[in-house]
Amino acid sequence: MINISGHPRGLFYLFFAEMWERFSFYGMRALLILYMTKYLLFSKAISTDIYAAYMVLIYATPVIGGFLADRILGNQKAIMLGGILISIGHLTLSIDSLTCFYLGLGFIVSGTGLFKANISTLLGQLYKPGDPRRDSGFTIFYMGINIGAFLASLICGYVGEKYGWHMGFALASIGMLAGVITFYSSRDKLEGHGLCPNPQMLKESFLGLISKEQAIYILCLMSVPLFAYAIANAHWFSYALPAIGVCVLIGIVISAQKFSSNEKKCILTILILAVFQMVFFALFEQAGSSLTLFADQHTQRNFANFSIQSSQLQALNPLFIIMLTPIFSWLWTNLAKQNKDPLPPVKFILGLLQVGAGFAVLVIGINFAQQQMSSLWFLTIAYLLHTTGELCLSPVGLSMVTKLAPKQILSTMMGVWFLSIAFAHHVAGFISKMAYSANIKTNLSSILQYKETFAFVAWVALFSAIILLLLRPFLNKMIARNT
Repeated sequence: MINISGHPRGLFYLFFAEMWERFSFYGMRALLILYMTKYLLFSKAISTDIYAAYMVLIYATPVIGGFLADRILGNQKAIMLGGILISIGHLTLSIDSLTCFYLGLGFIVSGTGLFKANISTLLGQLYKPGDPRRDSGFTIFYMGINIGAFLASLICGYVGEKYGWHMGFALASIGMLAGVITFYSSRDKLEGHGLCPNPQMLKESFLGLISKEQAIYILCLMSVPLFAYAIANAHWFSYALPAIGVCVLIGIVISAQKFSSNEKKCILTILILAVFQMVFFALFEQAGSSLTLFADQHTQRNFANFSIQSSQLQALNPLFIIMLTPIFSWLWTNLAKQNKDPLPPVKFILGLLQVGAGFAVLVIGINFAQQQMSSLWFLTIAYLLHTTGELCLSPVGLSMVTKLAPKQILSTMMGVWFLSIAFAHHVAGFISKMAYSANIKTNLSSILQYKETFAFVAWVALFSAIILLLLRPFLNKMIARNT
């Protein structure tokens, strides 16, 4: 069981705030690809491009949100503003209009950029350096994420497919609003962490008309149509995203010049592991695109006389996380007490191997498919393996960033960490499009195309794990020295 004694009180308020934010996010994600292909009647290729572009921005914008929090707003103000924008976005999606569809996604992107990195950073600040409860705390926090995801996939997915897509989006808006209220009520439990680094700066004049704080709020609103336009023109990301990555790396290099040699090596360690996190999530995040479409087209979804909606199968991953989180939290805590806890590179290797094994199971399931319909059990086992891999990698990575990143750029580095997932979603878009093309005319050719794609993905995971195994001695040395 999870040992909750002794953890900061703020952990549990952040747990519930993040749970509701994830309810809103995963509620919408469960519906998005199906809404585009079944209601808006977009092609699978166009839907995949839009989905990938949206997810890229979701994970790229936390770099900006982290920078604003580090320099001007502080984590608490950034989280509040982000939550409000996200809630508006989901509400906008509930309006039956193509313009509102893109604007709603734009609102969510703008809000998530402020919310996502900063709530994880704020959690890390509740633990002192060297506190052995930190990894356990992040694992508990991660369970909150997945309780929200589980409930959202079941409730929003079912309501959206059965009673109307826009009603499902409206439920997601209510979830985010609950998250905002939860966080607002917790501010006195955060022990003064995450406050504005320079309150006087917020009051300073901007262009002699408004304060800098008001200017930030206005700029966030102005970013919404820009993000909406970018999502509607998703093909631009093949050119824009590499440029963004280069600019961010240049910014990190420039910022690192003022740090010690050891701090620079810590930053390098984070960047190297961010690359492998990118590989993991490029494979793992097939859940929202190719795996959802595979479940819809080629998976037998009847269970115990019940017909399961394809969007609801996305609840398997968070369900397994809820079930397994107590075990992993207990495992890491007890191994740490015995000085046997594997360092993050080893856990990352385990994560990569398991996500690859999940896709290998899907290949086996296709081999045993009857009338081009694979058994639900193979998809269930694949999600189970993806989940155990995620628990080895994702919460551990978040915790590691809060340990290694220099305090002056902690929120920025957390944003960079999420930026690697943005790149992952861009790569995931290419992978998912491998699974279907306009030339596929029959169910047989369709399922064989999925088989070929899933086999390729499994080999990529294995190859990446081997490379990380070779880099492990250097990375372990740096992490052991600074944690």
